[in-house]
Amino acid sequence: MLNQIAAAGANLIHRVDDKFHVTLPTGLAAIREPIDSKPTTKIANFHRAIVQTHFPQPPNPDRIARIKDYYFKEHVIKPENIPEAEFIRQQRIARDLGHGDVDITDELKKQLTEVIIQDQKARIEDWLDYLLSDDSSSYPIWAKHWAFDGMLKLGQYDKTKQKFSNRSSDTTAPFTELDREALALVMDLVIKKVTQFDTLPNHLSKQEKNTNLEAIFPEIKDDNQLKDLIQNANFRTLYEYAIKKLASSEKNLSTTEGAWVKYPKGSDHIVLVEALKGKGTGWCTAAESTARTQLSSGDFYVYFSFDSENKPTIPRAAIRMQNNSIAEVRGIAEQQNLDSAITDVVEDKLKEFQDGKLYKKKSADMKALTDIENTVDLTKDELRFLYEIDSIIEGFGYQKDPRIAEIKAKRDMKQDYASIFDVLANKVATSIDELNDDTKIFGGDLDLYNSQVTSLPDALTHIGGYLNLYNSQVTSLPDALTHIGGYLDLSNSQVTSLPDALTHISSDLNLRSSQVTSLPAALTHIGGDLDLSNSQVTSLPDALTHIGGSLNLSNSQVTSLPDALTHIGGDLNLYNSQVTSLPDALTHIGGYLDLENSQVTSLPAALTHIGGKIFFKRDQNVKVPKLFVEKIHYS
Repeated sequence: MLNQIAAAGANLIHRVDDKFHVTLPTGLAAIREPIDSKPTTKIANFHRAIVQTHFPQPPNPDRIARIKDYYFKEHVIKPENIPEAEFIRQQRIARDLGHGDVDITDELKKQLTEVIIQDQKARIEDWLDYLLSDDSSSYPIWAKHWAFDGMLKLGQYDKTKQKFSNRSSDTTAPFTELDREALALVMDLVIKKVTQFDTLPNHLSKQEKNTNLEAIFPEIKDDNQLKDLIQNANFRTLYEYAIKKLASSEKNLSTTEGAWVKYPKGSDHIVLVEALKGKGTGWCTAAESTARTQLSSGDFYVYFSFDSENKPTIPRAAIRMQNNSIAEVRGIAEQQNLDSAITDVVEDKLKEFQDGKLYKKKSADMKALTDIENTVDLTKDELRFLYEIDSIIEGFGYQKDPRIAEIKAKRDMKQDYASIFDVLANKVATSIDELNDDTKIFGGDLDLYNSQVTSLPDALTHIGGYLNLYNSQVTSLPDALTHIGGYLDLSNSQVTSLPDALTHISSDLNLRSSQVTSLPAALTHIGGDLDLSNSQVTSLPDALTHIGGSLNLSNSQVTSLPDALTHIGGDLNLYNSQVTSLPDALTHIGGYLDLENSQVTSLPAALTHIGGKIFFKRDQNVKVPKLFVEKIHYS
């Protein structure tokens, strides 16, 4: 027997798509129901299966990757469906930009097709990452289904008309951007409707139902349009309404004078919601369900700057706590980065917290980026910073600060790299075609996926962006190579070893299905994820101090971690690992710690921060300090 709310949620899906129960996505979950089962029963059972497959505990990166691939396959445009008109449009754009008449060759079509597909994948992944994350845990599965299905039907947003176009199988535009605050507003409305209005007794008269609707949604008394939107529960029109409403909110960013307000753990979440609602922050905390969940886990701090009446009402920054640790810092700029004027205010506040120093680099990076944003003549140190030679520029948003690419786009990359490394400009290459025996610096990304390039110049010391050797014909890397400014992908590569001189990989190091058996002794810094699951690597360099992302040692041959390792920015997965202890110097794990079936029995005394849960079995003898007891999750 379905509970009333689950049935109401399933009924919402049935009203939106009355054929869904007939065409359930069997690729994701096998729904075995009698052929005469009610549509809502089938849909509710499908939702239960989705919870089991999409939200495993502990989190399973491989399963999530497979789920994403499924959605990509189902919803991303197929190459054969891209209309010829799209290539003609790109040809016209090139001409308008002064590139002359560009021939639409098969190779160019292939490149444009790849861009279209990758852009669509990226947008779907943004939505999936959020809907599968703890940040959206307050939303029931039927509401996530309703929102994601509605998003898939949206074309481009016309800011003038404030409307979305329809999406079809040959739509080349990316899927719509995820606006967390707009989505939060929409989710609040639909969840209230389904759980409070749709579950009212059927015998109520129309007048009685209208009275109840106004009691549940008092705001509709002044907004007849909203009343119709709520009753129809159409994702498109509600999302358009939310975007329009939030876009109309005014922000006075001319002053940073204001005050911090603390919303204590366990306090009334409505107080926080009312302070943020309609202010256009982009924070999902503006929704009641999310605010309730977040305040149940820790304190929440908001910095409000003064409005025209000298009252602190304009939210500018937020610090969310998870028990005694900082969970996230957010601003109101694009991708929830801090706006440039507020960085100093946040940096001063962070000094009050035990782990505030972890955010010091982010604050410093944002301030430095602001300083050079409108500067033409940059010093060598400023250029090294902008091109992320020594470290990645870190911000407080979910994605890369867009100002980095905007500043670079206005500059001469080749000349900048020549200045940074004191070489002639002819020693710098910015495309594969420019590579030659004299090339010392490659500026930007070097993508050799399925490339005909068989070797790299012996003189090459620095690659500014990523190096992709997946399915590449390159068999070795130059001995002189010291620095890779992005990720290094060696999966399905013919490379068997890394240069001894390599000290720095700024992003992920992917060794899956790689022939590499060891890492360079000089390697001190991996800025992103290090995945050694099922790899041939048996040990990590003694000099390695920093892994900026996750470290996956599940089913790995590695038996110990470097004594110098102090920081793991993401998850530490030791499931079925041979590692017996964690380094005494380790102070920070940014994500979860999976100890299931591991040989680790205690945590280092220096470890003061674990961002996620700690997973292990009840019968494992693991000693966990009192600081982290609340994070234990028995698997």
